[in-house]
Amino acid sequence: MHIPARSKVYVIDSRRPFHHENIFEGEQIMILVDILVFFFLLYLTKSLTSDGFYYEERDGRGTAKYFKEKKKLWSTRRKNLLWKYYENAWYSISVYCHANARIMDRQSCKLTASMSSYNSWFPCVYVVNHFLQVTTEAYHDVCIDRMRPFIHRFSPRNSNAKADDLLRVSFEKELPLAMYSHWSLYRAMVVSEYFACKTRNWTQKGDSDVKHLLANLGLTLHETRQKFEAMTSTRRKEVMQTLEKEMTPPFASFIAHFGYSNRVNAADVARGMAVRLESPRRIPLVDRFESARDILNCFMKSHQNFSPLVKMVYNTNYFLMTSPQLSSNLRFQIGLECIWTLVASAVNQQEVLPLGPFFLHSSTHPLDDFMDSRHFIFLFTSFLQKAFATVRRSRDRTTKPIIVSLALHVVLIRSEDRSRFFDLLQAVMEIES
Repeated sequence: MHIPARSKVYVIDSRRPFHHENIFEGEQIMILVDILVFFFLLYLTKSLTSDGFYYEERDGRGTAKYFKEKKKLWSTRRKNLLWKYYENAWYSISVYCHANARIMDRQSCKLTASMSSYNSWFPCVYVVNHFLQVTTEAYHDVCIDRMRPFIHRFSPRNSNAKADDLLRVSFEKELPLAMYSHWSLYRAMVVSEYFACKTRNWTQKGDSDVKHLLANLGLTLHETRQKFEAMTSTRRKEVMQTLEKEMTPPFASFIAHFGYSNRVNAADVARGMAVRLESPRRIPLVDRFESARDILNCFMKSHQNFSPLVKMVYNTNYFLMTSPQLSSNLRFQIGLECIWTLVASAVNQQEVLPLGPFFLHSSTHPLDDFMDSRHFIFLFTSFLQKAFATVRRSRDRTTKPIIVSLALHVVLIRSEDRSRFFDLLQAVMEIES
């Protein structure tokens, strides 16, 4: 990333060490941290150093055996700390998402009032992005208890106010179906974990079970196959109420209302940014980062004209004219269909095998550009776990974990180390059991 001269980048959610003099350029890249966390880590570091390196005589016990035991204890503590650090270094979500979101909102408070509504939208996208990888309960706890007060502070006094240049952010009930409002409801339900596992639509009779479910819900096949926005507003509300009762627990999300009619779901924005940032890997990371940042830049530059922003997120034709890449919406839809295909193949061909103390799925299908991202890998493994639990009736499915092995270019494990990895994994799990 090229940083313009006399500009600074502030990193809120950092996975790297705070003392970054030898890692990052220290003049223009700054890390914002909680001062209490910083002092705690500083105290912990001093404690480890004093316990491990200073060999002083303490009450006459300064023997070689004593120092050897102290050094061994310090080494064990150090390994545990490093393990906890590195296991969260690359493929985990932040456990401090609510704190980071509040930091972003507090920074918004210090900006001018005209910009507050726009900046309050960014923490919403940040928190909703974590929902895509955490439980619904944890997500709701963050949104309702910590985020909603900030959103109300930045919202217009008149919640029903509308104008061409007005942005309103609200927290409303939504369906946990990816991109459903800009896709056909039928396709969104088919690739959904909930409806796919309920109807087992990967089987021969799965399609008929889906149609039977739609009939029980009072939804016609014609209206579910058309674009969701093509329904009348009254019918859309009825459909949403029906699906809300069917899909539990309830879900809510942040909605950005642009002017009179345009609206964007924070979950869709987070999904679009994730697919732009993480795939395809053959594109340099800097280019992917800039592509994801374009969405946020469009928010700041839209002001009185929101149509480019809506097209940036959802409209395929706009992207085909302005960029060789597909739109975020279309890329995510294709990725979901790829996930469903891989899960259906794994379940139908019984590719999840019992292997001692765990179940193993070793994918034999090469992952394409749409699946070559952390976000889609998480979706695939979660979907596979639920689908496998649905079809396997043995009790051991609740006591054994499922291990998923993917292509080498994804997990980055050398072929000569792969067999050794599973041998060690099996040995460790047998010891723990």
